[in-house]
Amino acid sequence: MAHIAEIAPDLFRITTFVKPFNLQFSQFLVRDDEPLLFHTGPRLCFLRSKQPWHR
Repeated sequence: MAHIAEIAPDLFRITTFVKPFNLQFSQFLVRDDEPLLFHTGPRLCFLRSKQPWHR
């Protein structure tokens, strides 16, 4: 499951922990008229993190 933290006004870090590998991946979401999601991990992490921020 992903964890969302607002790290600056309108800037969010979405963190996904991959327990079997003891690794953490982060994506960054910029809330704006044209939002930007900067994804830094494998595709599976994107699918897991997509649901919480899609609300």
